[in-house]
Amino acid sequence: MAPFFRRNAGPHGSGRRVWIYVTVLAFVVVDIALVVWAVSDRTPPTAVGPVSSSVEPTVTPTAFPTLSVSPEPVESPVSSVTTAVPPTRILTALNDLVAWRAATGPCPDTSASPEYTLDGGLTWTPTDATGPTDVTSLQSITVEDDGIASMVGLSGEGCNPEFIKTFIAGGNYRAYPDQLDDEWFVDPTDSTELHTPQGDASVPCTQAVVVAPQNSSDAAILCSDQSVYTTQDSGETWSSSIIFAGAVNLSVMADGYHVAILENAECAGVQLATLSLENSISSTSHCLVTDTSSSAGGGIGLSEADGALWVWVGDTIKKSLDGGATWEP
Repeated sequence: MAPFFRRNAGPHGSGRRVWIYVTVLAFVVVDIALVVWAVSDRTPPTAVGPVSSSVEPTVTPTAFPTLSVSPEPVESPVSSVTTAVPPTRILTALNDLVAWRAATGPCPDTSASPEYTLDGGLTWTPTDATGPTDVTSLQSITVEDDGIASMVGLSGEGCNPEFIKTFIAGGNYRAYPDQLDDEWFVDPTDSTELHTPQGDASVPCTQAVVVAPQNSSDAAILCSDQSVYTTQDSGETWSSSIIFAGAVNLSVMADGYHVAILENAECAGVQLATLSLENSISSTSHCLVTDTSSSAGGGIGLSEADGALWVWVGDTIKKSLDGGATWEP
C-alpha cells in the first residue's frame, strides 16, 4: 500500500484561492447594493411643510332650506290731525237729561256764555257769566245738580284763573277765589305746569292742552303731540305715554277716560278710545259717523255721566246710552 502523504499545492494554488474570495465578496457587495436600492425605491416621498398630528377634518355643512316668515301687517290708524290744541268746546253732563256746554277761546276776547239743557239736548238755555264776574275764556265746567254748576275761567285783562259758581241755573254767577285751590287746570301762562288740588305739578310733555280729572288725585292729560298720560297722585308721578293719532280731546268715564279721535282712517267721524285709570288701552271701539269738517282745531266736546255719553261736534249734539254703540237723536 502506498504510503499516505499530502501534496504541496505550490505558489499557483494559493493565488487561485485569493481570486475566488475576491469574486465571492464582490458578488455579496453587489447583492447588498441591489437590496438597498429596491427598499429605498419604495419609501414614500417626504411631505413638504409641517405636518400636524391633530389636523381637524374639513366638514362641509349641509344646506337646509330657509323658512321665510312674513309678519302679519299691522294697520295703524292714520289721521290728518297731527297736533292737539286746547279745545274750543266744553261739554259736561250730569245724566242723560242735564248737561252744560260752552264755546271758549283766547282770553280776554272770548266771553263766558255757558248754556244748559234739562231735556237731553233738545233745547239749550244761554247764560252770561262774564257780566257779573268779569270772567272770560272758560277752561272747565262741573255740574253738581240741575241748577248748580261751577266753572274755572280766566279773569279780566290779566287772564288769571278764577273760580265761579251758579246756584240758580245761570240766573247769577259769583266768584269764589278760595275754592280755586281745589280745582284742576292747565296753567294759562305756562302749559308745562298743571294746578292740582294738592298743588302745582309739572306735566311730562312740552305742552298740555286739556286735563280730565276723576277726583282730587286721579286725572289724565292730553298733550299737543297727541300723547296721553295719567296720574294717580295729583301729578307727582305719571304713567308712560300713549299716542293717539288724531286725538283732540278727552274726558272722564266711570272707570277711566275717553279719548276723542278725529279724522281717523277707520272712522268717518269721531272715534272714541277708552283708557283705564292706569293708562292701558281698553279699546278703540265706537265710531260716531258725522261731518267733522268744521270741528278741527279743538271743536269737539265730550262727556260721560250716569251711563250717558254726550258728544258735541260742530253744531250737533249726539248722545249714546250704550257706550257709543248707537247714537241719538
